[in-house]
Amino acid sequence: MSRILVIENDQDVRDSVSLFLECAGYSVVEGANYQEGFQNLHGDTASAMIADIGTLAHDGQISIQHIRQQVSRFPIIALSGTMSHAQTGGNPIPLGLQPTCTLQKPFTVDELLETIQRALLHT
Repeated sequence: MSRILVIENDQDVRDSVSLFLECAGYSVVEGANYQEGFQNLHGDTASAMIADIGTLAHDGQISIQHIRQQVSRFPIIALSGTMSHAQTGGNPIPLGLQPTCTLQKPFTVDELLETIQRALLHT
């Protein structure tokens, strides 16, 4: 069973994504930010990560760089839609993160599951 790390500061979105993934048979570990998410993994590993771009921009770059040093092909799905073009300086995804896939909010359950399956094929 694939374990998915969900990093999302919006509790409603995080709960929904986690519920959809669990109903589809995935194991889910979640956090409102990177520190909480990695702490909740309890030293285990994840098969992929879904992370909000806003959270990536605030505290995710160091964590992502650390993951990429250990596992260069670790699938990362960036959720977009929470930050305006002005907030990101015209770049919707922070430099150096190179997500495997992006998913625009709002999204359907089918879009989420298709994106996760596509991302997991890159491992």
